[in-house]
Amino acid sequence: MKILVTGATGYIGAYLCNKLSLAGHEISAFKFPEEYVAHIKEHIHEFIPGNLLDLDSCITDKEYDVVIHLANIRGFSELNVIATKNLLKSISLWKKKPHIIYTSSLMAAGPSGKGIIDEKHTPKPNTSYGRSKIESENLIIRSGLDYTILRTTAVFGNNNPTSKQLIKLVSSGFGFIVKGSQKNKISFVHVDDVVNAIVKVTDNVNQLNEIYFLSSDLEANQKEIIQVAAELMNKRIRMIHIPKGFANMILTVVTTAYKFIGSKQLRNFQNALNYQILTADHSFVCSAKKLRKELNWEPEYVDLKKAIQTMIG
Repeated sequence: MKILVTGATGYIGAYLCNKLSLAGHEISAFKFPEEYVAHIKEHIHEFIPGNLLDLDSCITDKEYDVVIHLANIRGFSELNVIATKNLLKSISLWKKKPHIIYTSSLMAAGPSGKGIIDEKHTPKPNTSYGRSKIESENLIIRSGLDYTILRTTAVFGNNNPTSKQLIKLVSSGFGFIVKGSQKNKISFVHVDDVVNAIVKVTDNVNQLNEIYFLSSDLEANQKEIIQVAAELMNKRIRMIHIPKGFANMILTVVTTAYKFIGSKQLRNFQNALNYQILTADHSFVCSAKKLRKELNWEPEYVDLKKAIQTMIG
């Protein structure tokens, strides 16, 4: 199949393009400077000009069987909606209408309370990022295209920038915890399981126009992850507990700095801290039973120790 992947240079995108290319699909992606595409270049059939934030530039007369919309901009939530609007506008001009697969987020559904939520849960996003994701979902649903929406949970795995930062911290003998986050949990999913699920959806023609949670049904809090990582690395850890108010101040400074500097390290720290602040007050836990049942998908990484071992390498 001819497949257009947005966000192909990102963490999930790089793994996905590799997998789809090896399966014989013809992959296209939007063109980026050479330093951003070197790691995926061999898996891309064609780089097409365009920027999803500029409608005129992303209009293309090329057509695809499937569009996988991974493009995601944390810290600039309003841009996620603009990118989705522009992508859909471009597709609306095609004669052949593709199946669009959108990687949304558990944050679009909002907190899970004391239980485990599924797709019947009424979305109540409590962050600007979550609201941008649910707005993008609704744009896709109203577009008239065949769609599949995958609400991914927190993604981890080997070479994940946020995971690497956590392991680096543990190796130094420290772990920081935002007060309250040790009481609440968040669902996780390994990048390999995400990619395998997207491939399943790409090959699926029977279950269209559906929303699925994409989770390994693996849940933990930051303290548990740090403790397991320390055990596997044979490290003694000194836990540093940070008040939520102070953590929010740090996040504001880091977010502002990232907007001006654009450093990947700042973005990774921003993501890691943001997850802890979110779970200081709420749990974000979901079930992927629907995805397992309807698409016969099974996650490989369902054991916390095995999962964290892949982060350590």
